[in-house]
Amino acid sequence: MFQAGERQSLVGFHPGDLLRLSGARPRYLVAAEGQNKVLVLEPGPGGSLRQTGELKVPVPRHVASFRWPGWGDGVALTPFGQDFLVLLKNFNAARIQEAEQVQVALSEKQHSIRRAEWVRPVDVDGDGVDELLFASNTTQEVLMLKYPGPEGAIKPKLVAKFRSGAPWDVLSADLNGDGAIDLLVPNQSKPFVIHVLLNDGHGNFQETAALPFPTDMGLRRFAWSKDKDGFGYLFGVGYGAVTLYRFPDRWDGKAPVPMRSAPVGSSEGSQDIVLEDLDGDGWLDGVVGRGKGPPGAWIVYGPLWEHFEELSAARFVLN
Repeated sequence: MFQAGERQSLVGFHPGDLLRLSGARPRYLVAAEGQNKVLVLEPGPGGSLRQTGELKVPVPRHVASFRWPGWGDGVALTPFGQDFLVLLKNFNAARIQEAEQVQVALSEKQHSIRRAEWVRPVDVDGDGVDELLFASNTTQEVLMLKYPGPEGAIKPKLVAKFRSGAPWDVLSADLNGDGAIDLLVPNQSKPFVIHVLLNDGHGNFQETAALPFPTDMGLRRFAWSKDKDGFGYLFGVGYGAVTLYRFPDRWDGKAPVPMRSAPVGSSEGSQDIVLEDLDGDGWLDGVVGRGKGPPGAWIVYGPLWEHFEELSAARFVLN
């Protein structure tokens, strides 16, 4: 059972991501976009949060932690609507003001229309060092920042460019079981599909057939994980549907990927999604954070594939 705590007003207008920082002590980094700051929060009495530090950063929307050699703990920040990223070097939550800020232009051209959403740290070439991947929905691209070496310049590298649409996020998953990290890229505008990019094992990607999504309005959030039945599952929500895709263990990149879905009412605009085993039975459970509908979350417990079939048979609609 879950119980919602009180609203936390200290994050201000239009807060962005909340990141659980590494370490035994529970600390969180919050993108307080409306305050032009990132905040360090710790648990307070009665389920509250208290602020223990802050750092001025222009309109931060998304945050992610990464590791590069010589950088200590790194943090990537996405400023809303800007043509640059901010990387924090040697980040320490107890001494946040000492972090070095590195501004990285999204393009070598001035006044670029490139805009980043979430930055996803993942090692795509197997060298043990994170690449920082992100989508640009204004230029139909997926890009990455690679570790530049001790003195090198940090420049975006093009990973993929699509003909149309607005790529929204980048999810990492070993889709074909070869040990290399592949990418799933939801498209926020027409065509409403999830692009699939297969890794050759060296960080080079080849696009294969996209996955259709049952909507005519847009895609929102997605999560990927392997379940105890041996299948990989992509759990997603968009305007009009909650979906579950099932990948076989050794998917060849060509075979059709089966999908089951449940309708979502027009009053719902879900913002967050989780794919984890909540009840300890070994099966993945799916959580959809409510957006415009009633406060709270919608949970479907595993085994998800069978339960989505039951939801479809019962003509369930998430309202």
